[in-house]
Amino acid sequence: MNEALYKDLKKSKEEVWITETGLVLSEISYFLKNLDELAEPKRTGTNLLNLPGKSYIMYEPLGVVLIIAPWNYPFQLSLIPLIGALAAGNCAVLKPSEVAMATEAVIQKIVAETFAPQYVSFASGNGADVVPGMIKSFRFDHIFYTGVLQWARPFTNWRRNSWCRQHWSSGQKSLHCFGKSQPQTGG
Repeated sequence: MNEALYKDLKKSKEEVWITETGLVLSEISYFLKNLDELAEPKRTGTNLLNLPGKSYIMYEPLGVVLIIAPWNYPFQLSLIPLIGALAAGNCAVLKPSEVAMATEAVIQKIVAETFAPQYVSFASGNGADVVPGMIKSFRFDHIFYTGVLQWARPFTNWRRNSWCRQHWSSGQKSLHCFGKSQPQTGG
């Protein structure tokens, strides 16, 4: 990974550890240690109408998650959303940036060696060409996009996925969430 990120972005091995691989390994470690607790039902209050019953929040997978990663942190912004999606029981389609070609090749190799294609699929190629076709042709239950928002805005206009939950991070420390109703912006 160090060689690929140096080739693509001239990142030193220290920078790779701090901004890419260290974060990914930390995320894997967190979910391995906490997955059972995160997945168990959470007790919540019960309204008077349903007493003496008990109420719980039950966590369920969304389905298929499309992860579209940018060029500037290609490893961690591909794999950290993938780790969360898989930990939640989802399947995923991973589309890393084509700009960081050496890193994309390493990620593709990791995905192919680690996951069966029915659980994690890999999409390569120019995002401007590949992503619109995928979104129009397949049903995604969640889209996780990190990149320039002006490039992502057309996603909300495609009727096929108008019900799809979408999270976009513009890289400006602001997460934009679009769902069935209206856009919400948090900072």
